[in-house]
Amino acid sequence: DLICTKEEGVSDMSNDLIELRKKLLLELEKLLPPPITLPERRLEHLVETVVSSQIDSCLYHNYPDAVSIYADHCCGQDQIPTETVQILTTHQNEVWFVQFSNNGEYLASSSSDCTAIIWQVLADGKCAIKHT
Repeated sequence: DLICTKEEGVSDMSNDLIELRKKLLLELEKLLPPPITLPERRLEHLVETVVSSQIDSCLYHNYPDAVSIYADHCCGQDQIPTETVQILTTHQNEVWFVQFSNNGEYLASSSSDCTAIIWQVLADGKCAIKHT
């Protein structure tokens, strides 16, 4: 009986039809050579690869915001800070290494005077000694 009087029957038929189409597509993918069919999620993989490549080659990339696929990614030089906010003078000799924590709340610095300092980044962007 192809005529359904209840909405559930129509819904069940459409779900069955969707499942049959999925099975048919999988069978066709097995039979057809790769140049004719694309692997599942291939387009998504290609787009992610291109976006990652653009970010990796962006000389001034400095923000974690989502990148749009509607235009090529490019951070401008004008987005790089050019003013000194604070000079950290606690080390007794030249600083060899600095690194921000992943969340940006801390800054670690090490110096040729054999000291390492953990700085806490305050809300105004300045740093205060957290641990030496």
